[in-house]
Amino acid sequence: MKILVTGDSGYVGSFLCQDLLKQDYKIVGLDLDFFLENDLIATKRKYKRINKDIRNITESDLSNIDCIIHLAGISNDPLGELNEDLTYKINFHGTINLVDKAKKAGVKKFLYASTQSVYGISKKIDEEIKENTKNILPITAYAKSKYKAEIEILKKASNKFHVIIFRPATVFGPSINFRSDIVLNNLTASAFLFNKLIIQSDGTPWRPILHIKDMCKFFISGINRSDELNKEIINLGYPGYNYQIKELAEKIKKVMPKASIVIENKKIDNRTYKVNFDKAYKFFKNDI
Repeated sequence: MKILVTGDSGYVGSFLCQDLLKQDYKIVGLDLDFFLENDLIATKRKYKRINKDIRNITESDLSNIDCIIHLAGISNDPLGELNEDLTYKINFHGTINLVDKAKKAGVKKFLYASTQSVYGISKKIDEEIKENTKNILPITAYAKSKYKAEIEILKKASNKFHVIIFRPATVFGPSINFRSDIVLNNLTASAFLFNKLIIQSDGTPWRPILHIKDMCKFFISGINRSDELNKEIINLGYPGYNYQIKELAEKIKKVMPKASIVIENKKIDNRTYKVNFDKAYKFFKNDI
């Protein structure tokens, strides 16, 4: 099986491609490599790569591809807000262009990395949000563009073109191409470098978390189960792993006791949600 990984040189893509190669999958990477200089270790990606914007993908680029794992895009809320129009062009229009070209090229499986940011603001914070909730309230351009893409991708699913929508929790953990802007990585880096756990909100928002290695396991497990999981939307994470940001800081402090917790910005972050992961464990409990 030959797999195209979009965003292969990014934070998750770099980790995922290593795992795919270890399991003897044939892979092709697609990335513009804007953040390749962030590699912590000089790395040669020893597989075919396409240096191209997903908006410009062609059928010939997808020749002989069996499965696409789509990670590429403008990948967080602050970046998405800098240019909302560009965010939609890449995250929505670029994704739909990729799907349309994939179907024409005969690709059989499409695994989409969406986001739990689509949940935005939880009206009832004591209730864990399930995939079929009506409480879909994305509040940023990034989240709105991802949710809009989900809707259109699912319309294109068929018996010959299997689609799985994964909504990962906030990812953390090491990667060759490390991201320090996501909450748990950011707090840990801050503690290590400055002996301060600097919280950029009042610390009360809820976030579920997911280790990068387990996110990759979910995706790899999904590759060979697309018949069963076609048209499914699945939250990725661990039951019981919803934490307030200040709780995450306290957990890091137990490991790095010299670090002090500093609430630098007491502004309330409206993005807060607890997520239910029963569906993920129904399908993947033996794989993770």
